[in-house]
Amino acid sequence: MLSYHPKQKNKNQQTPIWYGKRRHYLIGLVGMGILQAAVITSFSLLIAYLINLSNTLTSLSFSIFTVPLILVVLAAIGLMLLRWGEKVFAEHIGQDYATTVRLKLFKHLLNSDQRASQRFSHGAMMLRFVTDLNGLRRWVSLGLSRLLVITSTTIVTLWLLYYSQPILVALTGTSVILGLIISFTIGHRLSDKIRAVRKYRSRLAATMNDRIATVGTVQICAQEKRETRRVRRQSQQLYDALLQRAHILGALQGTLEGTIILSTGIVLITGIMLVANKIIGIGEVVAGMTLVSLLLAPLRDLGRIFDYWEQWKISQEKITHFLKLPKRQKPSRARKQTSLPFDPGQIEAYGLTVSGIIKSSDFTINPGEHILLVGQNGVGKSSLLLNIAGIIPITKGKLLFDGHNIHEISHQLLETGGIGLVSQDLGLMRGSLRRNLTYANPKATSEEIKNIIQRCYLSALIKRLPKGLESQIVEGGKNLSTGERKRILLARTLLNKPKLLLLDEIDANLDKHSIKVIEKIVNEFPGTIIQVTHNTYWNFKKPYRIWQLKDQRINEYEPQLKTG
Repeated sequence: MLSYHPKQKNKNQQTPIWYGKRRHYLIGLVGMGILQAAVITSFSLLIAYLINLSNTLTSLSFSIFTVPLILVVLAAIGLMLLRWGEKVFAEHIGQDYATTVRLKLFKHLLNSDQRASQRFSHGAMMLRFVTDLNGLRRWVSLGLSRLLVITSTTIVTLWLLYYSQPILVALTGTSVILGLIISFTIGHRLSDKIRAVRKYRSRLAATMNDRIATVGTVQICAQEKRETRRVRRQSQQLYDALLQRAHILGALQGTLEGTIILSTGIVLITGIMLVANKIIGIGEVVAGMTLVSLLLAPLRDLGRIFDYWEQWKISQEKITHFLKLPKRQKPSRARKQTSLPFDPGQIEAYGLTVSGIIKSSDFTINPGEHILLVGQNGVGKSSLLLNIAGIIPITKGKLLFDGHNIHEISHQLLETGGIGLVSQDLGLMRGSLRRNLTYANPKATSEEIKNIIQRCYLSALIKRLPKGLESQIVEGGKNLSTGERKRILLARTLLNKPKLLLLDEIDANLDKHSIKVIEKIVNEFPGTIIQVTHNTYWNFKKPYRIWQLKDQRINEYEPQLKTG
């Protein structure tokens, strides 16, 4: 069972649900089960007393039944309140457990190695955080909690009544055991069907997610009929899988209902035989029927409980797999206290090796220098920037920022503005323009925000937007032009006042006017710049060096145009 225990050294270890305040709620559920048993037992004994009393009276009056009637009403109210409390406690446990696991997953995602996390699509990530967490919550809230109450209620009730009505208790207990055996026999077949439903539902969701995002592509390629056939086929597969699952759930539910009717009949017939032999009275038979009705009714829930259990197992398996994602290197508690230098950043590499990108390379980038990093697509330019930012670990060698190991102070550098990275892969978030601008530096003053707006030529954009800085940006900034998005990304990074600015293809898909704006912004930056680009014809004010990444080596050559 998954959860997070803060005292564990290995945070990927599974922690039982029995932890923290959930423990108190679980104990409370057991207590409610015992109280329900007391109510059921008292109610059954009361029924037996009333029936036997009626057989001994020659005349009946309402006053005789006043107290028993009050007791019946109290029993009904008590059972109602206990079931109410059971539902609330169960939801507390499920939501607390889901919240704990959600935070664990989110923290793990934030600290994971980006290269490893990219193996999961956006849809697969959402399945972990929505579908799988819901599977865990439903088992805890609706399955485990209900099973706990049913078990404690049944055991205590049968134990309390054993000494007064051993035969009826034996028959009722046998009926419950029979229902459990049948449930286990049919329920274990659910696993394959649930996996099939999950597979086809995920496939259909992935298709819909992708086609909604690329509906223009479908239209321009005139593939509407083809995509409609695809969705129809996947919908039919999901339909069939859900139908097969419904067959098993229906068989389970029907068998349990049949078991309840059969058990009720057996208790009734046995009771009549015992009455005929004057072993028990008619009151005990009616009490036994009442007991069977109240105890076997929860067996109807077993079908859903098995469904929740199978879904929980699959969700647990998927979440455990996700938590095995390797983490990026993080500084120790002592290293977080490193005093950062205040001069512009100098980068030094000694024997730098990154698997599949660069081999045993030495280089120095002096404070304030501007490096253009070029190379063919796929050679690892963007990944090298992530290495320099400390987000992806290096394989071997040393990578220093002003004499400090970058990977020991990377989090501090990113947090305090030592390093800033601008990439089209690090897009805008849904929310206001102000929130996007200040995301890296939420404590920025109004004057600082005003200055960065002017530096990044965003004034015209803000005037055009209906609510200015408070205007809402959709996910990915799709309601803005490419040039506007990139200037906002630059402004977000520069507002944090970095010493080292990493630019990943900031000029891609921009017109000449937008490139000139980017040039002006870069020219005003006083620190060190490493810029990935396919364009070596820039008009920068200060000198720059051109590095080509090829065959896992860095080769330097002179710029082909003069600087402006």
